[in-house]
Amino acid sequence: MVADTFISLWMTAERVDYKHYSSIRGYIGTIARNKAKDWLRTHRGVDLGLDEDIVSADQNLELLVLQKEQQKIVQNTLKELKQEDRSIFTKYYYECMKIEEIAEDLQMNPQTIKTRLRRGRETLKQILLKEGYRSSEIEN
Repeated sequence: MVADTFISLWMTAERVDYKHYSSIRGYIGTIARNKAKDWLRTHRGVDLGLDEDIVSADQNLELLVLQKEQQKIVQNTLKELKQEDRSIFTKYYYECMKIEEIAEDLQMNPQTIKTRLRRGRETLKQILLKEGYRSSEIEN
C-alpha cells in the first residue's frame, strides 16, 4: 500500500496543485487514505470492528495509548449520534461503502448521506476540540 501511494504520487506529480496544499504531507495522506479504502472495498470480508484493539507496527507505547484514547472518543461520539446517522457513519468509514451504496441500502438521497456525514464529522471535531486536541491535529 505504501509503494502504491508513492507510485501514485509520482504518476500525478505534474498535475498536483501545490498551492492548494500547505504541505505535501496532506496530499500524500489523501492518496494513502484512498488507496486503503480501495483495497478494503476489494477485500469486503475484512471486518473492521469498532471495538478491536489498534495494532501498531512500531509498537510505540505512547502512540498506542494515544490511538486507544482516540478510538474511545470516536466510539463515544458515535454513540451520541442518532441511530440512522451512526449507521451511515459506520457504513462509510468502517465498512468502506460508497455513498451511492449507502443511499441505496437505506433508501435515501445520496446528498442526504453526504450531509449527514459532514455533520457527523463536525460533531466529532467539536468533541475532539473539547477533549483538548488542537485543530491542526484533527485536520490531519
